[in-house]
Order: sequence, then structure tokens, then C-alpha cells
Amino acid sequence: MMSAAPEASSRNDRYFLVLGAAALDLWGHLPQALQESLFERAVVLGHKSERDKACGSNWRNSCTTTILEPLAKA
Repeated sequence: MMSAAPEASSRNDRYFLVLGAAALDLWGHLPQALQESLFERAVVLGHKSERDKACGSNWRNSCTTTILEPLAKA
């Protein structure tokens, strides 16, 4: 299987970062149900450890800062 050209991969990475930054910028204005849905989806997509799994079970707990903080700095 061929991998994507470096330019395409870089462009896709940029789109993901910009889309994530836009979501964070508007986060406080989004309806709570949408915030919960987006956060739960992010946990599933970013799941790497059992701690991540625990964070997804209650999106309002202290894991929120742990997961979202690095995204805000991107």
C-alpha cells in the first residue's frame, strides 16, 4: 500500500490542527450536547491508554483539562 505524498500528509495535518483550533475557539458557544458529543468522539479517536478510557466515561472530570490543554497549545 502506498502512503500519501508528504505534501498531502502535511496539508491534512494542518487541516486537522486548524479545525481543532476552530472548535476550541467556539467551544463555549456550542450547545452542551454538542460539546459532549465532540469530546466523547475525541476520546475515542485519541484513545491510547486505560486512563483515556476512564476520561471518556465522565467528560466533565479533571481529564478534560489533561486532554484538551495540549490541543489548545497547538
